[in-house]
Amino acid sequence: MTDKFPVDLTETSFSEQLNSSNDSGSPDAVPEELRCQYSSKRCENQRTLKKSGGLHKFCAMHREKANRNQMRLDHRRRVMKQQQKELQQQQQAQQMQQAQQMQQAQQMQHVQVQQQQMHMQRAHSAAAMAAGQSFHYNRTQRSPVGAMRSPVSVKPMSPPNMTIRVNMPVYPTMQTQAQQQTTPNLPLFDQHDLEILEALLFSSDEEQSDGAPVVHYSTPQFFRSPSFVNV
Repeated sequence: MTDKFPVDLTETSFSEQLNSSNDSGSPDAVPEELRCQYSSKRCENQRTLKKSGGLHKFCAMHREKANRNQMRLDHRRRVMKQQQKELQQQQQAQQMQQAQQMQQAQQMQHVQVQQQQMHMQRAHSAAAMAAGQSFHYNRTQRSPVGAMRSPVSVKPMSPPNMTIRVNMPVYPTMQTQAQQQTTPNLPLFDQHDLEILEALLFSSDEEQSDGAPVVHYSTPQFFRSPSFVNV
């Protein structure tokens, strides 16, 4: 029995012999330097050739898979970049809108301050004008004695509250000033009035009680005829 079936008593195991027999029996085995390096060199397929004559890192199947993964990564990066860009644009738009709102608020505040200042200036000028006109009105008002002594009769001015609302033209005042300048200084009473006053002062009681007016003339007068008639 043993002569027909010789037994190999070497130290090599059966699995090693099987592997060696498989290796020797497969003439298409790919050498290590030509195998695909995808996933820690587990793939035994041969790497593809480049156009330049070199070898790719992966085989045809794993190259396609790697290309798909790379395309996914690129798409994800593009999406992330687009989202970041849109977010930056939104932030810039919000910042510009806030800046415009702040600028508009500052402009409105500036306009309100200017309006308040103009209102205060108008109120101050109106008060100053009213005070000045009232002071001028008080100075122009005179007593009756002063009015009798003044050579030219002056009419009392209207109150300040009336003169503010009435827009008087300029030329009448100029004409009145010219008339006042051209008017001579006339006496308050003429000679005839003075004679009448003297006659009233120096006349007797009988003459004053008489109803007939007493007139004195500077020229000599004839004696009047008696009131009775001799029959």
